[in-house]
Amino acid sequence: MTLIPRRHADLTKRPHERAAGLVRRRPRRGREPDQRRVDAIGPATLAWSVRDRRVSDDERRIVCIVDDDASLRRSLRNLLTSVGLRVETFQSADAFLTSVHRQNTGCMVLDLRMEGMNGLDLMKHLAATGSSIPVIVLTAHGDEDTRQRTLEAGAVAFLKKPFQSAALVDAVRSALSTA
Repeated sequence: MTLIPRRHADLTKRPHERAAGLVRRRPRRGREPDQRRVDAIGPATLAWSVRDRRVSDDERRIVCIVDDDASLRRSLRNLLTSVGLRVETFQSADAFLTSVHRQNTGCMVLDLRMEGMNGLDLMKHLAATGSSIPVIVLTAHGDEDTRQRTLEAGAVAFLKKPFQSAALVDAVRSALSTA
């Protein structure tokens, strides 16, 4: 057990420590402080590891995440960067379309239901402009009809929320290899 200055920890009930301006902090249990947890799995538990091989130029292309949910964008960014991918996030389809990263996009992780232009409309717009960006669709509102329409529109994968992290990472790797 370590004693640390009061401003960095909770107060304790021990009067001599309070008088000295010190409090107790319990040691962390489980993982080391420098280990990061991403959706209960890390790259070591997946079938591959970025450290085991060189990353090709195709894999250094940007993975663009287009979703109106800020917490999901942040989680996806953390997950994909933890396995060595470059990631940019966008809160809307319009923000992606006006981005400078559009030309260097290796694949896109896309939500279907968003404000303004929805995900299916964005896919149709990209196809109409001749873009061949592989799209992975994530949605909480996916029925079989929606799945069929997105796959016909050119999506390479369709994942329902909540999804397994390994499934998303595998889909992104597959999409980047076909880009």
